[in-house]
Amino acid sequence: MDSKNFSRRNFIQKGALAGIATTTMVGNGFSRSNDIAISDKGKRDNHDYPSSATRKLTDLLNIRYPIVQAPTGGVVNSSFTAAVANNGGLGELPLSWSEPDYAEKQIAAVKEKTNKSFFANFVLNFEPKAFDTAIKKGVPIIQFSWGMPTKDMVAKMKAAKVILGIQVTSGASAKVALGLGADYLVCQGTEAGAMYMRPGRWRKPWSGY
Repeated sequence: MDSKNFSRRNFIQKGALAGIATTTMVGNGFSRSNDIAISDKGKRDNHDYPSSATRKLTDLLNIRYPIVQAPTGGVVNSSFTAAVANNGGLGELPLSWSEPDYAEKQIAAVKEKTNKSFFANFVLNFEPKAFDTAIKKGVPIIQFSWGMPTKDMVAKMKAAKVILGIQVTSGASAKVALGLGADYLVCQGTEAGAMYMRPGRWRKPWSGY
């Protein structure tokens, strides 16, 4: 795509069309699609959905649909997290600035409402005080943003078989995340507005790094 001719309006319009297409295909049971499209040559082509990449992600995260709840601290509670998980998406529990005792209660509350997949999110501009608690209490997936986890943190997750997700904002940060052993990446660009870590600031976001 030519970046010079790409505007926020283009992004929103294309995103809306993609959302409609995804909703339609998910509504058909999220299985092999029987829809037939007419190509430019007049031939009928069968299309498969989901793609192999989508299947790989949903299998990894143990979810039905490739829908991940945004890690929005301050407005998400255990009922919200469980509702997303119970409906086939990946629920999220914001624990960035949570103390261990509070995190333990929140994790227990989510588990009372669902046995489906959810993840704990840590924004690494803050010391992840509840990180060990999340692992101890059996959170299946932990995701980080605005920074990189330490090698010791990753080692604890791998030992406990916790899936590791890392938000990246550049090719350089993606390479670092993969080098740490990330199981999946959340690729975020300037379209996120204020929620964007500028390149060069993700190395040491908190003093414990």
